[in-house]
Amino acid sequence: MRIALVTGYATAGSATDTDPRGQALRVATLAKTLVGLGHQVTVYARKDSPARPGSEDAGGVRFEYVPAGPPSALSQDRLLPQLGTFSSELARRWQQRPPDVVHAHFWTSGLAALGATRGTQVPVVQTFHTLGTPRKSVMSAD
Repeated sequence: MRIALVTGYATAGSATDTDPRGQALRVATLAKTLVGLGHQVTVYARKDSPARPGSEDAGGVRFEYVPAGPPSALSQDRLLPQLGTFSSELARRWQQRPPDVVHAHFWTSGLAALGATRGTQVPVVQTFHTLGTPRKSVMSAD
């Protein structure tokens, strides 16, 4: 299968300070596992640094860094306005040769993936690694 993993943060190397939750490392590990099972895997992530190349290969995984907004690390609230551009660029890349399945990581990437596959038969799978900052509740004993 041709599998597209979509994420806000990705790197072919190790975890970075700009990825405090380790999302990039989890996605890269999943990608390498899927390649080991015989799949073609491309990780699509927003380009978050001017020094980052447009694409690179590591361990049989193709990483494509999509220009969408400033090439810097963005918080979730600053990432949201860039999702339209991210989604349009994914759709353009998948127009000639769509993936068999898209697996999006975190809600923002899910929005981009759904927009990119609109009007196609490409299924989208979504993983929510978190849904936001959990609030501690205080329970009182009565």
